[in-house]
Amino acid sequence: MNLNTKVLKCLLSLVICTFLLLTCSQEKEKTLDQEKFVQVLSDLMLIENMAVADSTKIRLINDSLIKYSVSLDKIKITIGHFEDNPEYWQKIYTQVKENLKENKIKYN
Repeated sequence: MNLNTKVLKCLLSLVICTFLLLTCSQEKEKTLDQEKFVQVLSDLMLIENMAVADSTKIRLINDSLIKYSVSLDKIKITIGHFEDNPEYWQKIYTQVKENLKENKIKYN
């Protein structure tokens, strides 16, 4: 009887630890909200099309990520999560295009 109790306790502990690990890993994999993702992509597209040195582009990209409190990992997770959803990407790129037009008007 004592052995069965120990085995059950160990098994229960293992199940709880597994549940906690899965929950924590899923928390990290949350995607960016659509508005923030659009803002980040808009900035990245503007930076990519600048006629400046690559080192300057890297600094500007880093500044943009800091500005929106976003990591490259979070962007990759978001892209991976929606990679098979063309409707989502159509919405994203439509909004990015609108943002870029607004910025062009703002800076002209």
